[in-house]
Amino acid sequence: MNISALILAAGFSSRMGRFKPLLPLGFGETTKQNVLERQICLFQRPEIQEIRVVTGHRAEDIERIAGAMGVETVFNPDYAQGMFSSVTTGLDSLDDTCNAFFVMPVDIPLVTPATISLLLDAWRAKKPAVLYPGFQGKRGHPPLISMAIRDKILGWPGDQGLRGALGGVEDLAMDVETQDRYILMDMDYPEEYEQIQFFLNSRE
Repeated sequence: MNISALILAAGFSSRMGRFKPLLPLGFGETTKQNVLERQICLFQRPEIQEIRVVTGHRAEDIERIAGAMGVETVFNPDYAQGMFSSVTTGLDSLDDTCNAFFVMPVDIPLVTPATISLLLDAWRAKKPAVLYPGFQGKRGHPPLISMAIRDKILGWPGDQGLRGALGGVEDLAMDVETQDRYILMDMDYPEEYEQIQFFLNSRE
C-alpha cells in the first residue's frame, strides 16, 4: 500500500497571535522540537511513503524546516480562503500511485504514534472510503482517506470544507476507537497552547 500524509500549515495563526507551526513544544531544557517538526516526525515511518506539508503564510520558514527533514512542500496560493483550499492543493499534488492519505492540521501536535499505527492497520484490513480515529465517541484527527474519493473531494464546492465533502460518503466511512485524547486537542488560542504544553510535559 502507498500511504501519504498531508500536513496543513498554511494559515495565518491570527487567533494565536504567534505562528503556530514554529511554536516550541516543551519548557526550558525539555524543548526538543517545534510544532511542525513534531508533526513531521509523527508520519516519518516506513508505512508512509510520502509526506507533504502544505504552505501559505510564511512559506519560506516552513520550507526551510521541512526541507531539512527531507520532506516536500507544496504552496497553496489560495491559503487566505481557508483550510479546505490547502486540502485540495495538497491532494492535487499527490501521485496517482497513492492509495490513501492522512489529513493533519499542524495545530494538533500530540497525536500518538500508536494512533497512526492503529489507523494504518484498520485501513489495510477494511479499506473504507474514510477512516476516523475516535476518543470516547468523538471523531478527531487525522482521518485516513482513500484516494478512491479524490475526485469527489476535489470537485466539492467548499460548503463546510472537508467535513462537508466527506459527509457525502458517510455510508462508506468507518470509525476506530482509540485511547488517544490528543486527537481532539487543537490549539487555536494561547490558552490552548498552554494546555498542550502542560499535557506534553506531564506525559513525557
